[in-house]
Amino acid sequence: HLDCAILQLNEVLKTELGNIVIIGAYPGDGKTALALQCAARFGRKHNVGYFSFESKSSRLYDRHVARETLISSSDINDNKLTEEDFKTIIALKDKLSGTKVTLIDAVGMTALDIVAYSQAQHFDVIFVDYLQQVEPPHGVLMKDFERVTSVSRELQKFAVRTNTAVISLSQLSRPDKVKVKYKDQSGKDQVRSITPPPTMGDLRSSGQIEQDADAILLLANDVTTQNRPEKHYHCSLEKNKEGDLWTLPITFDKEHQRFLEVIT
Repeated sequence: HLDCAILQLNEVLKTELGNIVIIGAYPGDGKTALALQCAARFGRKHNVGYFSFESKSSRLYDRHVARETLISSSDINDNKLTEEDFKTIIALKDKLSGTKVTLIDAVGMTALDIVAYSQAQHFDVIFVDYLQQVEPPHGVLMKDFERVTSVSRELQKFAVRTNTAVISLSQLSRPDKVKVKYKDQSGKDQVRSITPPPTMGDLRSSGQIEQDADAILLLANDVTTQNRPEKHYHCSLEKNKEGDLWTLPITFDKEHQRFLEVIT
C-alpha cells in the first residue's frame, strides 16, 4: 500500500498502484496542500509526477520547502529568509532532494498528454491538480460535462492498464449557505451563515468522477470553527472500495503548509 502523509488515513485508505483516488474540496480549502504532502511521502519509495494546472511548479516547490524545513511559507514567498533560514535549508538539503517528485507545469495539457508524459517518465504515481482544468483532445470542442467525463475515463483506463496510481484533485460545486445557531462567548444565542460540509454529489461537472474512483476523500473546513483564527478540518472518506468509510479531524498549519492529525 502507498504510505499516505496522514498516518491514521493509512489504516483505512488502502491505496495501491492502479487505483484512482479523488481529493475534493471547495476552492481555497487546502486540497493542493494535502496533495503535495501526500506526493512527498509517496516520493520516498515511488517515482511521482505532479501535474499542476493552477500553480507554477516553483510555487509548489516553495510549499515543499516550507513543510520540510518548518520555515514560514510567507517569509519564503516574500523573500524574507534570514541567514538562519538559509542555514536550515542547506542542512536539510538531502531531505529536500530525497523525494522523487517531478513538478510539471501542465497548463494546456490533455489527458492523453498526461498519459504520454507519465509513461515516458515511468511514473508510478501521478497527481492531477485539478481534474476540471485538463483540456479536451486537441481540436475537439466539448461541453464541460463531456470533457470532464472523457478525462476521467482516460485516466481510469491508464491507471488500470499501466498499474499507475492516479490521484486527481477535484473542485466542488459550492452549495447555498445555511443558517445555524450557536452561543457566543457570553452564552447568548447567535445565528450565522455557513457552507454545509461537501458530499460526493458536489463533485463538479461529471458523475463519471464518482463512478471511476476507487476512493473519494473530501476535505472540509469544520463548520464549528469557521470564522476562528485556528481552523480545523474534516478529512472524510466518502467512497472506499477496499474498506470502511471514515472521518478524521485534522488541523492545517498554514505557515508550514502541512496538515496534522488532531491528538485526542
